[in-house]
Amino acid sequence: MNSVSLIANLTADPELRTTPSGKSVTTLRVAYNDPFAGPDSSPEFFNVEVWGTQAENAVAHLTRGREIGIEGRLAHRPWEKDDIKHDKVLIVAQRIDYLRVPKGQQAPAGDPDATTSEQEIPV
Repeated sequence: MNSVSLIANLTADPELRTTPSGKSVTTLRVAYNDPFAGPDSSPEFFNVEVWGTQAENAVAHLTRGREIGIEGRLAHRPWEKDDIKHDKVLIVAQRIDYLRVPKGQQAPAGDPDATTSEQEIPV
């Protein structure tokens, strides 16, 4: 089994790229705060790869600070640069849910899921 589910905040605006074969892709950088880690814990940072129409929608509707829900799988990406081998583990998203908009920001026009701001969500 290989599955990841988490709620995290974007640390940067997504940027759309296109592969040589014409597929759309973006990498989201997110910060995750473990609710069980305690008040002195630091956030954990992850890269999330998003493909196709979902990548295009992410670029159109998501901005830095936005809370999102992510469902996906872990993937290993090795590469070599200057004869040095590198590798990383990232999350490949199968689903992105658009959650809270940061306080003081408006949801972009046409945002499919953002109808309330952080202040309007009941606790």
